[in-house]
Amino acid sequence: MELSLRYAEQVVIIDIRGKITAGNGTITLHEQFLELLNGDRREILLNLEQTTYADSFGLAEIVACYKRARERDGAIALLCPPGRVRDLLRVTRLDEVLEIFDKEDEALAAIDRRSRVNGIHAGVLLPRPLPFMI
Repeated sequence: MELSLRYAEQVVIIDIRGKITAGNGTITLHEQFLELLNGDRREILLNLEQTTYADSFGLAEIVACYKRARERDGAIALLCPPGRVRDLLRVTRLDEVLEIFDKEDEALAAIDRRSRVNGIHAGVLLPRPLPFMI
């Protein structure tokens, strides 16, 4: 798995290429995410367009990122998950928890709208409760 970072105003876009699986993939994502949160970057868009596969460990790491972001008044959203990854998100009902967008400009606009509603310049997505916590 390879990660690259891009910035759009206060939002960090993490482009993920390859597989998000147990081992190096989840460790790399975990470390990068913590580095961003520790550097006060709390609005993160995970671009999954070039992700070819995610196993249960990969999904668990995405959920862990979501939880860490919420704990610090931040949020993550997902961009363009491909077919199999989107199916996993649907089966696990994570699509009901995480914001999922098909276009980058729509994701960035949603983040900006939420920041205006919340009166926060940094742009925080409103968290949704986990389906198994309801």
